[in-house]
Parts: sequence; structure tokens; C-alpha cells
Amino acid sequence: MKRENPDSAAPANPPARIMALRQYTGKLLQPRLSLVAEAMADHLFNLSASAKLAPDHRTQAFEAFSGFKSNSKDFVATLLAEIDLGFDNLSP
Repeated sequence: MKRENPDSAAPANPPARIMALRQYTGKLLQPRLSLVAEAMADHLFNLSASAKLAPDHRTQAFEAFSGFKSNSKDFVATLLAEIDLGFDNLSP
């Protein structure tokens, strides 16, 4: 196993267990986070059609839905990337 040299800027290679967990986590979370994003978009859309909200709030909910729906893939990708980066902080 390669250890980080304190004088080197290059990180050490993580153990195989951590790499396997990293890959498994990405595969496990991607479809689930996509479902969460879809549910969030659906909720915002439903809010935008709700008679319980004032017209201004319905407009805001629809604008939030439109913005989120068009960027939901980026949202999920960013979450997955941040989670993946967290594995760099793990040590054996």
C-alpha cells in the first residue's frame, strides 16, 4: 500500500475496500437521488397548482419547479460528486 509522502502533493492510493465502497455508494445512490429529485419537482408542480396558495406564491412555486426540473440532473450529479469527494477524506 502506497502512503502519502508529506513532501508530496499527490494523495496516497486508497485501500481496495474504500474504493469498492466508493463505487458501490455511487451505484446505490444515483437512482435513489434521481427519485428524490423527481419527487421534489412533482411536489413543486403540485404546489404551483394548489388553490390554497395565493397567486403570487403559485407563480413562485411554478418558477421553482421549472428551474429545478431543468437542472435536476445537475443537482443529482453535484450531490453524487460531493459524496464521492468525501471518500478522499477517509483513511484506513
